[in-house]
Amino acid sequence: MTAFAPNYETRKRVEAHPIASVGAKAVLVELPNGDTRSVAVPPGFSARPPAVGDMLVRYADGYLSHCPADVFLRDATAIAPERVAVVEEPRVPRFPLGGRPHP
Repeated sequence: MTAFAPNYETRKRVEAHPIASVGAKAVLVELPNGDTRSVAVPPGFSARPPAVGDMLVRYADGYLSHCPADVFLRDATAIAPERVAVVEEPRVPRFPLGGRPHP
């Protein structure tokens, strides 16, 4: 994926896009400009498989998740495009040395 560009605010700022199609190793997401992008997902991405219409959510540390769109949009507030700041690709490991999860 490209550099992290949070476009929604929940309790954290996240990047989220509607899922347009689901494959075995990737999902296709719809971007705000009408384009689509393929995003690789790891094996066993979720206990509940993603579905078309769900939101693919990327956190600042690179962690990927998905959520039904109605649930996500009920609790998230879109960030105005002029306030979306692109930041560098996350470099923080999800599980740093010592095995403790990143908060």
